[in-house]
Amino acid sequence: MTRIPRPRVILLVLDGLGVGAMDDVALDRPQDIGANTLKHVAEAVGGLDTPTLARLGLGCVEHAPGLSLAEPPLASYGRANLGYHGADSYLGHQALLGTLPLASEPALMVDAADRIDLALRQRGHDVARLEGGVLVVDQAVVIADNLEADTGQNINLTVALAQLSFERALAIGAVVRDLVSVARVIVFGGPELTLDAILAQLERRPNGQVGINSPALGVYDERLVIRHMGYGVDPARQVASIAARAGKRVSLIGKMADLIACEPATRNPAVSTPAVMRAILDGTRDDTFDFLAATVQETDLAGHEGDPARYAAVLRQADEGIAALLPLLAPRDTLIITADHGNDPTRATGKHTREQVPILIYRPGHPAQPFADRSSLADIGATVAALLGVTATQDGLSIMNIES
Repeated sequence: MTRIPRPRVILLVLDGLGVGAMDDVALDRPQDIGANTLKHVAEAVGGLDTPTLARLGLGCVEHAPGLSLAEPPLASYGRANLGYHGADSYLGHQALLGTLPLASEPALMVDAADRIDLALRQRGHDVARLEGGVLVVDQAVVIADNLEADTGQNINLTVALAQLSFERALAIGAVVRDLVSVARVIVFGGPELTLDAILAQLERRPNGQVGINSPALGVYDERLVIRHMGYGVDPARQVASIAARAGKRVSLIGKMADLIACEPATRNPAVSTPAVMRAILDGTRDDTFDFLAATVQETDLAGHEGDPARYAAVLRQADEGIAALLPLLAPRDTLIITADHGNDPTRATGKHTREQVPILIYRPGHPAQPFADRSSLADIGATVAALLGVTATQDGLSIMNIES
């Protein structure tokens, strides 16, 4: 009897690749009015060099210098609204996998410190208090405002892993998570990080935030140890966990490996774009997965740095990897390319921008077609579930005519 090939799905997230401000930015994030990451990067560098993304249909989603209009494109194409408030990588990735986070309540550490301090002392922890509500716990964990996201959106626990185990730090993080309704409590550290090194990067911002300048710590590499604790997120109802329970092989690559909770998945937290793309190619050639979800993070980093040239160079690296991937795909396979929010490097804020994101869905041998704007990123997770033939995700609707 001839064995029917198992369907495989590759989800590639180009972190921060927005294609124009959402309609609600005047109310939700007025600072993002006029943002358009893809277009503005292309204009800033005199045109993009991404022929494969153009062939797939990115130019059909948004016109930008250097991005030719494929006629016809290889992939079905459209746009998605985010479906969550703000513009955040963690929230975006949870939505992409099929769960829309609960609406959070922003809070600064100066307002939350009293209850966190009391709860930790009651559990026997040593707690010292610094300016702006910053707490130092067990002389190894600094609890402070997150300076990279919107004001009050997240709380960071920066861990001196040279002095305290990550497991003990996670227990402290769980106490904080129970006491606040911010979008994320982030516990992270590096293997050689010390308390003195952490406190050397303590900064006060004009908006009232007091926290650690995390990029200045130099821990954002493959050695980073991190756990994101979301507000109202149930990983069991995301497509990665659903697929794993159904016996599917799940692989998480790049930032996806840090942001998505799925214990059975294989993980490769690569940071460099060539390493991310190489991992995708290796897994595809070796047939090691049914569902592979990967994130190119360096686009987002270039956005934070306000560096359109670096952003365009990372897109070119991703494009080269995609060009090598396409010939490896069979009719059973689906490649979905999208993003989690915008991060327009031509704006002065250095922060994420609330933009629609592109969706390209390539299925060898299947006709490409445009589809209407999606209401949320959760439609991506729902589409993956339909393609794999597993139980539906918590949120989202499969994109029309994709599962057929």
